[in-house]
Amino acid sequence: MSSKSRQKQITHRQETNVTWNYPVPPPHLLEQYKNTSPEIIDTFLKEWKLEAEHRRKCDEQIISQKNLELSNQEIDIKETHKNNRIAMLLAFSTIIFLVIVSVVLLFYGHKIEALTAFIATLALFWFNKKEPKPKN
Repeated sequence: MSSKSRQKQITHRQETNVTWNYPVPPPHLLEQYKNTSPEIIDTFLKEWKLEAEHRRKCDEQIISQKNLELSNQEIDIKETHKNNRIAMLLAFSTIIFLVIVSVVLLFYGHKIEALTAFIATLALFWFNKKEPKPKN
């Protein structure tokens, strides 16, 4: 056998995995990319710029959505307070009216009707008590 047929070809393969925590790779990697394709660095930079703009827009949308939710909650709270004030005014007016009716009925000698109006007034106080809301 000849010496040519006895020679074996040895192939050596090496793979390297490099990661980085910044938007732009380290300079030595950029240089390697540039050697591969000169326009690839511009492409990378454009992509990173577009990604950053997209992230900012998403953040702005999230913030504006949260601001809108907060303003809607404030409107709901104001409407609830307004409705509570109206309800309190109506309840107070009803109680005053029933007390006046009781006094007028007593003045004209209608004791049972006056007692009924007075009991209705007390019932409004008794049954209108709200249970305290549990705190979160």
